[in-house]
Amino acid sequence: MPYIGKKPENIIATAIDSTTGDFSGNVTTGGTHTVTGASILNGGIDVAGDINFDADGADIKLQDGGVEFGRLSSSSNDFVIFAPTQDKDIIFKGDDGGSAITALTLDMSDAGAASFNGVVTANAGIKVDDITIDGT
Repeated sequence: MPYIGKKPENIIATAIDSTTGDFSGNVTTGGTHTVTGASILNGGIDVAGDINFDADGADIKLQDGGVEFGRLSSSSNDFVIFAPTQDKDIIFKGDDGGSAITALTLDMSDAGAASFNGVVTANAGIKVDDITIDGT
């Protein structure tokens, strides 16, 4: 979609197609701007401040090739992490002393069974079914 109206003075872009509004090169902007219906930034986003996603539909969908693999949602103000593909896990990975590790796997094919790679610490105690182990 082409840019309609006067281009704000603080937006600098190179090689803008006057028919489609597509651009190549760098975009430099100051202030707050809303971008809608745009396919931008094959490679990353770099901003000096914060990046805010405000989805009035309450979902931020993560896709690869148009196929959704994850969703961040708000449900009654609860923060929800959802794996929409049947039986696919949610995996938490990190770096432990220079080595890539899988810290936690939530197995969605087994009702969300949790597999921890290391020790699980529960200072307040643990409750498993009807058995309670206090934290002393």
